[in-house]
Amino acid sequence: MAKLAPSTNGHYGNPSGWEAVGYDTRHNSIEGFVHFHEWQVGGVSVMPATGELRTKPGELDKAGSGYRSNFDRKSEVGQPGYYKVLLTDYNITAEITATKHVGFHRYTFPKSEQSRLIFDIGTQQGESGEVRDAGVKMIDATHFEGYVITYPKYVRKYDLAGQVKMFFMAR
Repeated sequence: MAKLAPSTNGHYGNPSGWEAVGYDTRHNSIEGFVHFHEWQVGGVSVMPATGELRTKPGELDKAGSGYRSNFDRKSEVGQPGYYKVLLTDYNITAEITATKHVGFHRYTFPKSEQSRLIFDIGTQQGESGEVRDAGVKMIDATHFEGYVITYPKYVRKYDLAGQVKMFFMAR
């Protein structure tokens, strides 16, 4: 249920059906950390950031064109069940891991007056198809919940009315 991973090019889609989306070792920037890193299932991406608010991921090779960040490959640690990297544009250390049902994110921010977590729940991720509906609401000062409904191409092929609904809760 929880398959966390860094995403370098998830919002670019998969126009021909064969392009690799998600994490690509040829890329040098990360646009977020996705929760459902599964073939044709996407729509929940988290990105830590500081400074000016940007609401779009931006372009792979244009630093500052969105909230994506370059990263330091020397700081990258990837092993079964754990990933860690330094997001150099923000000086934020990102760590992710998961159990079978729960994903854990830990972000270590530098001192800043403008620090945030961006939950991008409206962007198509890879082959996930168009986002039909999405929402997030605060439950209290530290808890929120949300959902994303997508219409992946593979579902459309077999079930014209089918959609994929994903729900999340965060603290």
